[in-house]
Amino acid sequence: RQVNHLVRLVDDLMDVRRISEGKLDLHLEQLDLSEIMELAVETSHPVIAAARHRFHVDVPSQPLTLRADRVRLTQIVSNLLNNAAKYTPEGGSVRLQVTLLEKLIQIDVEDTGIGIAETELPRVLEKFYRSSDPRVHGVVGSGLGLSLANEIVRLHGGKLEVASEINHGSKFTILLPVTAE
Repeated sequence: RQVNHLVRLVDDLMDVRRISEGKLDLHLEQLDLSEIMELAVETSHPVIAAARHRFHVDVPSQPLTLRADRVRLTQIVSNLLNNAAKYTPEGGSVRLQVTLLEKLIQIDVEDTGIGIAETELPRVLEKFYRSSDPRVHGVVGSGLGLSLANEIVRLHGGKLEVASEINHGSKFTILLPVTAE
């Protein structure tokens, strides 16, 4: 487990360096978002199941096409789902919902977890930021995942938003532009 954690940390640090130098290459292709969601759910399901969370997935049946990097977008959604599982007490709820807006695809990852203090919300997307909440100290993390997610979403022409309330959970929203077939 520690070796895997170190490998992820080194990978994240390399990605931070690439982003700061403007050298992170995205391999953009036309994708159906449902494929990305399936991969992210498959990756995150063991973490969610181990915590005995209720897991709800709501993805439209019609194809939602966008130009994106398959690996990076899967990484972002998996990271958000894993965070939701890690910061939600056992038996809580995690929800993945995809909505088609006028010219945007909205991806919401919502949980019934410990939440984020209002004073910390402006900082959660910063590199290396970890909450001062003592309930977070026992959870393994580098403080890089949300920062990387934010930058990768930005490189896709999108936006990452966060809403949260202490003891009621968090909602992370990815907004990405829709592309035509």
